[in-house]
Amino acid sequence: MPHQLPLSFTLRELRPTEALPWPLLLLADPAEAAVRQYLPRSTVLIADTSTGVAGVCVVEWQSDTEAEIRNLAVDPVQQGQGLGRALLVGTEELARQRGIRQLRVCTGNSSLGPFALYQKAGFDLIALRRHYFTQQYPEPIWENNILCQHLLVLEKRPLPTN
Repeated sequence: MPHQLPLSFTLRELRPTEALPWPLLLLADPAEAAVRQYLPRSTVLIADTSTGVAGVCVVEWQSDTEAEIRNLAVDPVQQGQGLGRALLVGTEELARQRGIRQLRVCTGNSSLGPFALYQKAGFDLIALRRHYFTQQYPEPIWENNILCQHLLVLEKRPLPTN
């Protein structure tokens, strides 16, 4: 495999006048109606590269002390270059600035890469919701040749302070 040069990118909040990166949002969550429901209570953080938006992270503010990462996606061509980790770090910083003490993220049992990413970032598995995806989504979701059935709930608390 050829050596890849480090990707140059900038993290920033999506401006209200900018179009949402729907292809990326739907890559992480194919239920557009569900995404539209949590967006009004959320902040959208994007990773800009020279070729455009390569990653997105949506954090929903659930209370004064709790938030949930509802959507995290990186363009498949750009994966493996640190964008997902950078988006997590940027989201944690936003959460700290807002006084958030508990940050949650959920993923599917078939999402092996994201599950590893979250654990490496210090999130702990706290719950499993059996058959969530097969009961809540109209079409089966397959990743890594595995049927996505169960929702894995991870949490990081308290958020470390700087």
